[in-house]
Amino acid sequence: MSEQIVKRGRRRRFRYRPLKKEYLLGKIHNRDSQTFMRKIPANFVSLTLTRPPTPDDVILAGRSETQKRPLWNNYEEYLQFMGRILRLLYRVTKDGGMAVISCENIPIVDEEGAINGYYPVVADITNLAISHGWKLWDQIVVVQLRDETEDKLIHYAPNVQNSKIHSNLLVFKRSDKNRRCKGKRRRPHYLNSVWTIDGYQFAEVNGKKIKQFSEHLVKRVFALWSCTRDVVFDPFAGTGQILRVAKKYRRLGFGVEIDSNYMDHWTDLFDITDLQSIEEENKKSREEITEDVQGLTENDEKELDSSEEEIDGETSTENKESSDTILSVDESSDEESSRSSSEISDEVNENVSEESESNTNESE
Repeated sequence: MSEQIVKRGRRRRFRYRPLKKEYLLGKIHNRDSQTFMRKIPANFVSLTLTRPPTPDDVILAGRSETQKRPLWNNYEEYLQFMGRILRLLYRVTKDGGMAVISCENIPIVDEEGAINGYYPVVADITNLAISHGWKLWDQIVVVQLRDETEDKLIHYAPNVQNSKIHSNLLVFKRSDKNRRCKGKRRRPHYLNSVWTIDGYQFAEVNGKKIKQFSEHLVKRVFALWSCTRDVVFDPFAGTGQILRVAKKYRRLGFGVEIDSNYMDHWTDLFDITDLQSIEEENKKSREEITEDVQGLTENDEKELDSSEEEIDGETSTENKESSDTILSVDESSDEESSRSSSEISDEVNENVSEESESNTNESE
């Protein structure tokens, strides 16, 4: 069998440094949720309320305009994306914290425009969340009131639950710890599993109507699963509706949105120029740190190589000296052994001659 030489190099791991609270809270960060959520400190968020994108949406991500690629190309990749989001949400959520996700089953439309079934988004997201450690705490059906702008809202049986007027709120909880707010009283109609309210409203972004939460629905969610001064997070912030309601009802909110077309809707929440200047300073400091680290690693490698050469030289000289000493010791031992053998033979001959002389005298 031929011998294979395997060269093992140094493995370097990249770890994200947690961001400070002053930088996170009260702002919407124009970043990718998958990478930005790794920088959020663990056990930081008390409540997550979000409406994730649907499998039919096209979201591009990349470091530059030429490198931007869609985050998913089919339904399986969409589920993988949602699985990563749920896993990261579990890390940043406190024990006893909640995650409320709004979703609905999306129709599968063929080339002719006919509906050939539905993607089981509600069931798949529930299974993904449970697989990552979440516990299904509640499921609420939001029945949207009829909007004049919609032409066809009601579907006939058996597709009533998949109609446009229905939406699901999946409520997940981390661990069995119960959190109670001081002086808080729940209203009886909040405890129903079917809400017939104006839960959603539309906002125009680049000439398109984007569905977002209404203030009434966000207020109900806050009343049920959060306390004052809690940290509220939205990984798909959009127009920033949740941050507005959180600021109004004394919650500490922040969000992430990858699409920069929503930035015109954030002007009433915070100063975008200050956030951009802070991010530029962070980039500069990060580049300086990386340059210093690269220089240190190169110097360290050179010093390590030189030290290894010196150590090899010292070990070789020590080995030579030790071998010389061993040879000299062996030679001296051989000489001593030869001397001792000659002396022993002389003594034996003398004894033999004395015995022979004594025997001759006795015979005479």
